[in-house]
Amino acid sequence: MKRSLKWRLAYLAFFSLAATPPTCRASAAAILYVASQNASSISEIEASSTGEGRRIAIEREPVGLALSPDGRRLFATHPEAGQISVVDVAKGSVERSISYPGTPFGIAVDADGGHVFIDDWNRDVVSKVDVGTGAVVKEAPVGRSPAGLVFDDAKRRLFTADREADAVSVRDADTLAAIAAIPVGKAPFAITFSPALRRVYVANVRSNDLSIIDADSLQVIATVPVGNMPYGVAASPDGARILVSNQAAGSVSLIDARSLKIVAVIKVGQYPEGVIFGSTADMAFVANWFSDTISVVDVARETEIRQIKVGSGPRSLALGSANEK
Repeated sequence: MKRSLKWRLAYLAFFSLAATPPTCRASAAAILYVASQNASSISEIEASSTGEGRRIAIEREPVGLALSPDGRRLFATHPEAGQISVVDVAKGSVERSISYPGTPFGIAVDADGGHVFIDDWNRDVVSKVDVGTGAVVKEAPVGRSPAGLVFDDAKRRLFTADREADAVSVRDADTLAAIAAIPVGKAPFAITFSPALRRVYVANVRSNDLSIIDADSLQVIATVPVGNMPYGVAASPDGARILVSNQAAGSVSLIDARSLKIVAVIKVGQYPEGVIFGSTADMAFVANWFSDTISVVDVARETEIRQIKVGSGPRSLALGSANEK
């Protein structure tokens, strides 16, 4: 099966059908969105479903994926094409494509839905893009090869995982002024924010660990060893659990967020990357890049309950609601 060698090497140098139907509790209204890089598509999967639903064709090789706060638009980055796709969720089609003057990678949506924040992998900058006009309204330097990107709306801060700088850059979301550069492990890639505990979790690919940053003090408060090549991280909605995808190990590490102890290592598909919790802490989803599947994980039972086939090369995930479509 053909893989994009250029980006595969860059990533390794991003980025998160089996058994019985699930018994874990999940809202039937929850919809999972899956960006498949090689298939140039976004798949929709109902959280309680056993198979893929609608598949939306988009521009070539999407990597980053984010959902607007109102759930009506999906935004996908296309590093090789220098574009950002804006997808109308209700219509299931690309509303428009925004040309971006660089290599758009990680993406986050502002609380108003009118702007997106973009990490530029090659130019080492973070950009603020007006969705309506497509214009880059602000831009600022960050560390080398910024990958994952998260947004803390409460304090209007951006956190970028700067892979080749072994650091997380913190910037003001409105002005993009520098606030801090926080040293973490080696080759930070995936990053997520837990509003419940006000923590930022950073998966470090080369040091095989997870850095925990206090989002207020901007200090690393702990480092947790995980599996080989952690490429994805997610926090449960209640903040109680953390999941880290271990790409080279074909597993996810389940961590208690209070004790910071690993409570389980769960086998999934090949080269897992994107990971996300469902609408509760009981269910999670893992994008298996080389298996072309999504693992559905029963978190309470600490096991994978099935895999769902999607387009080739699933990388990143977003969770919405059917009621928003």
